[in-house]
Amino acid sequence: MDWSGGFWARRYSAELVLDDAALMGRQRYVLAHGVKEGLVDRCTEWPGPARRLFRWFTWTKRWRQRGRGT
Repeated sequence: MDWSGGFWARRYSAELVLDDAALMGRQRYVLAHGVKEGLVDRCTEWPGPARRLFRWFTWTKRWRQRGRGT
């Protein structure tokens, strides 16, 4: 890859998604990125994110029990 500068060299730019056309444009960009970078030949080949499971921690319950000596 032919990069110049540091990884975070450019400043962040937040772009609002104000309507369905803008949303579709962002979705097209994301789906085409794997093809553009040569990771897959077609966007339909992109596997997408792996399913991950996380344990839910209830902070409210912890704080309520804090005063009870548990």
